[in-house]
Amino acid sequence: MIAIRNKTTKIVPYLFPDGTKVILTDKGMRVGTIKALDINATTHEIISAQDPGYFVGSMLSYDTDWTIVNQERYAEYLVETKATKKKEINILRYSKIYMDAIPYTFPGDTEPDGIQMRDETDRQNIQDFVIDASNKDPDTIMYWMPVSNNVKAMKASEAVAMGQTLKARGDAIMGYSWQLKGQIDAAQTDDEVQAVDITLGWPI
Repeated sequence: MIAIRNKTTKIVPYLFPDGTKVILTDKGMRVGTIKALDINATTHEIISAQDPGYFVGSMLSYDTDWTIVNQERYAEYLVETKATKKKEINILRYSKIYMDAIPYTFPGDTEPDGIQMRDETDRQNIQDFVIDASNKDPDTIMYWMPVSNNVKAMKASEAVAMGQTLKARGDAIMGYSWQLKGQIDAAQTDDEVQAVDITLGWPI
């Protein structure tokens, strides 16, 4: 990495990828369209630095290693980083809840078929079906169209059981997302935030 470092404080206001053309003169700095008159060759220097993994201008200093010198900006950075990672959890959560084919073994089958819950419309259709089943005699025969397009016959009580299984699945996924968010909230450093692997461990 190419760092622009204050000669006295070692604070780095700018960091660029290797190969970036940086012009630093007594009159200022220029990198592409970026101009900084307060950054000049009198007060600053161009050095090669290790990749810090994260960077906010003037938050870190560099002298063979990176050091946090502005705790207030670092705290703000952590808040933003945590918020971003929580949004990623939300995206993953709903990709797990809403699926083209949730595996489900229907009454009388030995192999799982699939239940479509691609979006909120599908979820509402399932909920309406289960509510209808709960208001019928438990032995009433009802019919459901699975992913295979082979109509499944089941008792109303079995339809309710299907709904309970799907709800338990959704609850488990939601619960796991809250657990991951709790780990992120508890993280005190960027390393701890990044160490929370949000891709593994999700309920099926």
